[in-house]
Amino acid sequence: MKTKFIHTCFLTAALLASMPAFAYDFEVDGMYFNIVSLPDLTCELTYGDNEYTGDFIIPEQVTYNNRTLTVVGIHEASNSDNNKGVFENCIGLTSISIPNSIIYIGNRTFYGCTSLTNINIPNSVTSIGDYALYGCTGLTSVSIPNSVTSIGDYALYGCTGLTSISIPNSVTSIGDYALCGCSGLTSVSIPNSVTSIGDYTLYGCSGLTSISIPNSVTSIGDYALYGCSGLTSISIPNSVRSIGDYALYGCSGLTSISI
Repeated sequence: MKTKFIHTCFLTAALLASMPAFAYDFEVDGMYFNIVSLPDLTCELTYGDNEYTGDFIIPEQVTYNNRTLTVVGIHEASNSDNNKGVFENCIGLTSISIPNSIIYIGNRTFYGCTSLTNINIPNSVTSIGDYALYGCTGLTSVSIPNSVTSIGDYALYGCTGLTSISIPNSVTSIGDYALCGCSGLTSVSIPNSVTSIGDYTLYGCSGLTSISIPNSVTSIGDYALYGCSGLTSISIPNSVRSIGDYALYGCSGLTSISI
């Protein structure tokens, strides 16, 4: 036990010895990383002095100070970072490759990445943070894997180029404003695992012509489908006990509703 403790302390000292005094712990090949766990030899991708551009590949492992660390996440933006995401406003980012070692995509990760046209989220990811793909107007489709259980608030807000999205049965919660302003979205199928449709979830999705609401849903939030002018019919299942204020306001194309 004592030997293990000494080894851990030595490893900690060795890795910290040459860390810069910036927002990141170390840099490898123009990429910036933070240590997540020294004993587990894990790290996360973060932002640094230069923006990420082009066709970007996140490595599964990196070598630093003669140690191999596994990349397990994309940094979670917080108030201490002034809420800056790793790829936030990297308008030169055209594509992203995420390895299977990544388990979380942090808040504001791809906020404002207008040149990003597609994203492949691996099965290792369990959560997509708030504002994660906010304003990614170039995105046309997003496939969310079965490993994801939650989609954060404003996660895909304003993705006007998005025409299709696949939400798996593993997702139990879809945050407020999650798909707000996705005017190019034509259809949405909500899985049986979801129990509530949050406030403003599909607000302003004017291109939406069909939506499937399962029997698992018990509540539809305020302004949930506000301004979905392309919607012609909607069937609200027996499970729904409450419909929020202005939930269907401005659905001018609606000709039939089954409650």
